[in-house]
Amino acid sequence: THVLDAKPSGGLKPDDELLSWNDRKLINHESLEILSDLRKIGDRVKLDFRRWSEKRTAEVELIRFYPTLRFMIVYAFVGIVVWCTGIITLVSRQKSLVVSTLHWLMISLAATLLMTQGPIEAGTFMAFTERSIFFFAYGIIGALFTFLTIIFPRQKIGSVATPALIVFGPALVWIAALIFYFFRAIESLNPDDFSSFQKANDSFHLGLAIYAVAGVISLFHSFRTSGSKEDKARLQWILWGFAVGPTPFVIL
Repeated sequence: THVLDAKPSGGLKPDDELLSWNDRKLINHESLEILSDLRKIGDRVKLDFRRWSEKRTAEVELIRFYPTLRFMIVYAFVGIVVWCTGIITLVSRQKSLVVSTLHWLMISLAATLLMTQGPIEAGTFMAFTERSIFFFAYGIIGALFTFLTIIFPRQKIGSVATPALIVFGPALVWIAALIFYFFRAIESLNPDDFSSFQKANDSFHLGLAIYAVAGVISLFHSFRTSGSKEDKARLQWILWGFAVGPTPFVIL
């Protein structure tokens, strides 16, 4: 347990082991995060916890995780900039598969950044639509990136149908699994369902790492094998972008 503010914590201390949330068993920190997102700031929740070998109960008040709006402002600013970049890419005069893929990559990334914050209202159509869009946008980013590296700066193979199926097929399966297990978990609030969602989420993040590694390898391959100075310059800028892009998030 990490205590941000002692006053609303109801007596919780660092290193206390959380056992249940409103009498519902907690299996990991992800289930705690989802249950928190289903409530509002200021709500009071009963937490059962273990301190050393003794079981205790505390009533805590939910507060904001980030004491200032700095984190949200950074996310919103980056999301809007990326979204505008995607729109500019769409309306550009260059019409090609590369431009279309880059456009949807930017839109998916922007949607993920802009929709990642905020509470979840279980059982409403709006919540289902919003979370489904979020999981789709988040889940397709890795596939779009990898596919982009296959067709940029030069298409590496004759037909794109087979690599598109190989790249996007697993992503669509992961997206479907995340949506299904997530909504089953928040409807039932059953620990087993939270565990199933966590397994799907862990599997997806492993796939996301594979997509990232595969994309970077593809870019390096293109850079090394390209005979065009113009293509090498484009690829160099992309690789530099990967190096400096995450810096604001690390610093702030």
